[in-house]
Amino acid sequence: MSAHVIPSRPRVIPSGARDLLLVLGVVASVCAHSSPSLLRVNSTPTVRMVKVPAGTLRPLYGAAVNVSAFSIDRDAVTRADYLGWKTPGAKLANPRAPMTGVSWSEARSYCVARGARLPSLAEWEYVAAVDPAAVADIIADYTTRTSNASVETGSVNKYGVRGLHDLVWEWVGDPNGRIVAMHEHGAHDLSCAGAAMGAADPRDYPAFLRSAFRSGLTESTRLPSLGFRCAA
Repeated sequence: MSAHVIPSRPRVIPSGARDLLLVLGVVASVCAHSSPSLLRVNSTPTVRMVKVPAGTLRPLYGAAVNVSAFSIDRDAVTRADYLGWKTPGAKLANPRAPMTGVSWSEARSYCVARGARLPSLAEWEYVAAVDPAAVADIIADYTTRTSNASVETGSVNKYGVRGLHDLVWEWVGDPNGRIVAMHEHGAHDLSCAGAAMGAADPRDYPAFLRSAFRSGLTESTRLPSLGFRCAA
């Protein structure tokens, strides 16, 4: 008669606890990074990545940066995507709005669980670059955007990426990444007029805003206006 083996660690997870375990798992960034299979994200048909061709970025400061081809989420990660809900329910307000209020470590762990990563600073700035003539429109977007709007309301750029400027701020691979980090010395003066001196385009006010905003972030920062998207 064969012996009946009882598994030492039950694998059946009650459906009511699945979402809670997902959130707890996202917090465990170190574990997820070393063994992504420990954290499973229920990807939905709404998660779509866009291929971005290789090119050259002229950062706010310093020499041009070559950016290799990569893929990036068309939209910011939504509340429904982040929580792994297959069917958004009444408990989740605005399920198609960007997921905000997550730390850099939590955002990174979610992307790792999907087999992806956070975009580098150069990648994000490269795909978000706009024609100088559109700078005024970007400034207007920064002053009127809301984190409660659906990702479908975001404007689409030439690569097919949506909502880079008119929804929320977004995390990049460096938790406090600044455009000046691309400078070979990484020590440019950002104070007052000193910030414009030596800039590739002193009129690119949105780039200055992004750099200043990122410089104040830490890995544990959580803001209702700060979301993220994944890259690969």
